[in-house]
Amino acid sequence: MNRKPPKDPLSTTGSFPAVPKKFMDFVQHHERTWGTDSYVGRPDLATILEAVVVSFWSSGDGTARFKVKLHNNTEEIERYMLRLLIGLKFDQPNEKLVAVYRYQRRLAVSNVTIQFRESADE
Repeated sequence: MNRKPPKDPLSTTGSFPAVPKKFMDFVQHHERTWGTDSYVGRPDLATILEAVVVSFWSSGDGTARFKVKLHNNTEEIERYMLRLLIGLKFDQPNEKLVAVYRYQRRLAVSNVTIQFRESADE
C-alpha cells in the first residue's frame, strides 16, 4: 500500500482549507472540526468567546483541526516562542502555534530582543 502522508494543515495549498484569518472563523472551524470529539483542556464555546487571550495550535495529528488554549495574558506564548527560538524541547513537539488573539483581535510578533551575558563556563 502506497499511502502519502497527509499534507501540512498549515499549508495554503493542498486538500486542507486555507488557515482562517478572523477570530470567529477560527472559532467556527474549531467547533465544526472537533464536533463532539474532545482533547485535554478543550474549552467550551462560551469560555473561548469570553477569554482575554486565545491561541490556536495545529493539533499535531496531520488533520486540519486546531486546538485552542486560553490565557490571561501573552506571557506563556512568549515563553513558547523563546523556547522555539533557542531550540529547547517541548512537551507537545508536534503542535505548532498558528494564531494568537487578544480580545478577539489578532496579534503579531512586533519585537524580539536577545541579550548576552558573560558565561560562567570559563
